[in-house]
Amino acid sequence: MAVGRNTHLLIKLALAGTQETVSVNAEQTAFDTSQTSSVANIDRDRVEELPIANRNYLTFVLLSPQVAPANPALAQQTLTQGNGAFSFGGLRPSGNAVYLDGVDDDDEYSGGSRTQLSPEAISDFQIVNHGFSAESGGAAGGSIDVQTRSGSNQRHGDAFLFVQSGALNATPPLGLYPYKPDESRFRAGVALGGPIQRDKTFYYVAAEQELAHGEDSNDIGPATVSQINSALHQVGPLKISP
Repeated sequence: MAVGRNTHLLIKLALAGTQETVSVNAEQTAFDTSQTSSVANIDRDRVEELPIANRNYLTFVLLSPQVAPANPALAQQTLTQGNGAFSFGGLRPSGNAVYLDGVDDDDEYSGGSRTQLSPEAISDFQIVNHGFSAESGGAAGGSIDVQTRSGSNQRHGDAFLFVQSGALNATPPLGLYPYKPDESRFRAGVALGGPIQRDKTFYYVAAEQELAHGEDSNDIGPATVSQINSALHQVGPLKISP
């Protein structure tokens, strides 16, 4: 090769082995961009696993940060104790709307459900604070859409028993009664689901019942009544009879 001259070289490169890697990353978004309502969903796992004292499935509504327990005094006036005494945005419980499988099941006086179902029969439900659809109109508070469970091709059943022994009750810290309540409760239930015609028709049934006996903690015994009468005797001629 001399100075000032161009030299052409023909070089052939062999193809090396190729390797491809495909990576798929799926991230759950914090909110549904297609949803215009403020909602919270309670799935079946939480309904089955979380404990509730009064066996009222509407108690799970309080898992939503948008819902708060109703005023206890207001709950007594509207007969909502143990039947969904909760409030959306500080509104009265009577402003709630409850739908059971798409059918209006709202008690307009209490804001709870007219149908008392076992939690074993509940699949999931959705809580809508505001921005609910047109079929939920008329509710000043929030809307609760409850979905019941359905059977499958596989038969499945549950049996359970909850026991509260009066021997394990403690004396209430506040109150006029100086003794512990001797009240026992037993709640038993069953649930069963399966096919009527495979791949077409299914059934699911659930039932439970509670039995209670003994003395309730709100009862005032004769000894307490005597103490009250002794205290009131010093004030005036007022007497309380048990």
